[in-house]
Amino acid sequence: MFDFLKKLLKSEPEEKEAVEITLDELPGWYEKETEAITDSIRKMLVSAQNEMEDQKGALKKDLEVLKTAELKNPNIPVRAKNIMQGNREAYIKRASMFVEKIEIPSDPYEAEKFIKEFNIRLDSFEKATSKAYNVLQEFFANESYKIGQDIKSMDRIIKNITEQVKNSGFAKIDEGRSSITRINNSIAKRDEIRNKRQGLKKEIAELKEKMRVNEQEMDTLKTSDDFKELAALEQKKSALKEQKEELEHEIGLMISSIAPALKKYSRISLEREKLCKDYLFAPVKTFENDSGLEILKIAEGLKNAITDSSLELKDKKKDKMLANIDQISAERVAEISKRIYDIETQVKELSQRISDSAVRDRYKELKKKHEKLKKDLKGAKTNLNLASRALQDIDIGKLAHDAEEKLARISGRKVNIILPNSQAESQAGQADDVKKADFSAQAGKNHPKDQAVGEDDR
Repeated sequence: MFDFLKKLLKSEPEEKEAVEITLDELPGWYEKETEAITDSIRKMLVSAQNEMEDQKGALKKDLEVLKTAELKNPNIPVRAKNIMQGNREAYIKRASMFVEKIEIPSDPYEAEKFIKEFNIRLDSFEKATSKAYNVLQEFFANESYKIGQDIKSMDRIIKNITEQVKNSGFAKIDEGRSSITRINNSIAKRDEIRNKRQGLKKEIAELKEKMRVNEQEMDTLKTSDDFKELAALEQKKSALKEQKEELEHEIGLMISSIAPALKKYSRISLEREKLCKDYLFAPVKTFENDSGLEILKIAEGLKNAITDSSLELKDKKKDKMLANIDQISAERVAEISKRIYDIETQVKELSQRISDSAVRDRYKELKKKHEKLKKDLKGAKTNLNLASRALQDIDIGKLAHDAEEKLARISGRKVNIILPNSQAESQAGQADDVKKADFSAQAGKNHPKDQAVGEDDR
């Protein structure tokens, strides 16, 4: 009885020893752990390659037979022959293209992708050739049937590969390798983002320094005598423009005060109809272009028209309108015209002096540079913010935890992946300083690897 129990206990599988392994060693270790299954699938794929090559050869031969096949009944209408020949050529062409693209990989990790692509191409081929195949069945039943069987045999080879890969449990092995790849890719991405952030920080510091130097030069320029003189010219020019605006406002009021009568007068004054309308729609512009002061003649004609009643107005409006017209005197109009001319002359002279100012050009150049630096700085800060957010999304600790759970299930042992300590990486001479993270299939909350990856990794 005891001998039986001893044998029974001895036959139970021993628990495998836990393994601690660095990330650099992990791919090689995993390959050895899974080589029994991967080698078995690789041999199966190589065998399937040979079988597929034989089947492809058979299909090509059968396509040649179909190509040269003669009609059993040559005495059919020409139209029927043309239909037959067109469908035969189309079918042979598509079948040849289909078979040429069938290349079974020997790498087990490429099998799933190949199977998906084959099934898609087969489905596409069958849909594209179903009509041609049915036509050929009417003319070359045996030849087309053999080709159909060849393609079915190819499909069976692929289905057999699919079944064996599925039954081997290789999908879990592929998931395990993918989990290792995700860690390495994430670390590479993290390092890329870190380098980008460092570059952006350097760029921001340089831009800030350039802005400081640029602003300092602008401030120095503002305190110079030349700049003060320029500011005085600008101020004087601005004051003159305000004076001109006041005169333009006066012109507008002067014309608007007689506008109702002027509108009626424009209809009866054939000689000055257009000028009257111009004054109504653009009084300031028309006045400035009225070098002959025709406004005085218009005022005189309007006054006469009201007085002799050729332009009808109510008595109350008539007296008010005549008073307004009297305000448009030769002295007032001439004074306004002269003042506008003098202001424009002075403004032109000041504008030329301002334009010729070297300090003005330099200040404009510095201001333009300031705006560009400001824009570049804003862009760099935005990019740094985006990079920082992207870095926060990379959780290498979680990826390592997921990988260790998968690897533990596959290998049947507890797996601890040793990640580099990010702080040690940044210090010269401490490249070997690593912090071990104990992740197993039972790892859960607050896993040590969350600390091992460093602040920037999270």
